[in-house]
Amino acid sequence: MKLRHKIRFAAIGITLAYSVLRFLLVGASLTSYGINPWIFLALDIITAATYVIGVEKLIAALIKKGKYPLSKTIVWGVVAAISFAIPYLYLLTGGQSLPMSFLLGLGFIVLLLLIGAIFSIVRQVRRSSAK
Repeated sequence: MKLRHKIRFAAIGITLAYSVLRFLLVGASLTSYGINPWIFLALDIITAATYVIGVEKLIAALIKKGKYPLSKTIVWGVVAAISFAIPYLYLLTGGQSLPMSFLLGLGFIVLLLLIGAIFSIVRQVRRSSAK
């Protein structure tokens, strides 16, 4: 198995572990807001692979400037973004009268995760370009 595939499977495994850990930590509290934690977990698990693959392909497209069609770069970026957003969109649309503190906390967490993903992508593209 190629190193690239091993890294992809490891990243998917880490993403799945994060999903399960988050479910164990906050799943029970979601029910008090009308959110089914099992649906949230299912969405998180279903989108884990598409998120990792979308980010992987996006990075590859950004590294191979000019060799990868812009349309495919955009498609993989959209796949990654939608995969990232789906579980959180369920929280926003599935909940009933979510308190402002919940929404602010969720927004802060999503913002931190998004910033981390962007920095990771930029770092990987720069590292590859420097080679």
